[in-house]
Amino acid sequence: MKKLIKAIAILLALALCLPLVFACGEKDEEDKAAESGTSAPPAEKNSEEAAPPAEEQTPAPEQEENAPAEDVPDSGTVKLLGQDFETKGDWVGSYGSEGYVIAQEDDELNHIPDYAKMEFEDEQFYTWWESDSGEPAHEEDEELAAERENSALYTSPDKTAKIAACWYETNYFSLTVSVGGEPKKVTLYMNDFDSYSRSAEVTTRNGTGKTMKEPAEKVFFEEDEYVAGCYISYEVTGDIMFEFDCYGGNVVLSGVFFDPIS
Repeated sequence: MKKLIKAIAILLALALCLPLVFACGEKDEEDKAAESGTSAPPAEKNSEEAAPPAEEQTPAPEQEENAPAEDVPDSGTVKLLGQDFETKGDWVGSYGSEGYVIAQEDDELNHIPDYAKMEFEDEQFYTWWESDSGEPAHEEDEELAAERENSALYTSPDKTAKIAACWYETNYFSLTVSVGGEPKKVTLYMNDFDSYSRSAEVTTRNGTGKTMKEPAEKVFFEEDEYVAGCYISYEVTGDIMFEFDCYGGNVVLSGVFFDPIS
């Protein structure tokens, strides 16, 4: 009987201790989890705080920003053929077989060939002398007057009249000439008619104004070098810009002529 009572007492003691044992076990697990950092807030709360609003996110850079600049092709080709100081104003039979543009007040583009276009920028216009006026090219010096009249351009192939006029500017102007895809001979006539101590440089560029891939052709005139007139001939295709820079006096252009490439 004593043994039975003792066994019951032990069972009662165990029944009272078991809840305490389980509680201690759960507490130990929570403490271990906290110490190891494996605990996390509820998934919903975590997802709300995981990223900033869409408008605050920095977009990835676009690929075009890092892409290399597209290569701009030349709009034409140009080759310097030479200069002519001998022909002076009598261009008929030497230049302009397909068309010509003489600097004059009216109708100056009437004789440009169908395949060609011309566009000036920053130029002004001036007339020194016209044979129709009946006045000599220089009032006091007959020899100088004859030289100047010789350098003035015939206004047409019939050689009935001459004119000394120009497109000009104090510092710089440009002329873009377009001739299409077939090579053509384009000739410029520059004439320091009144001997104004002019010094100038003519440079060829891409028709868009950009520097060409090939070195630009340059022609430089020392002071007074193009008194009495000089023709400059080029082989041209496409669109080419001629830049006229002044280095003394001002810079002048009196005519443009178009011919086939011989």
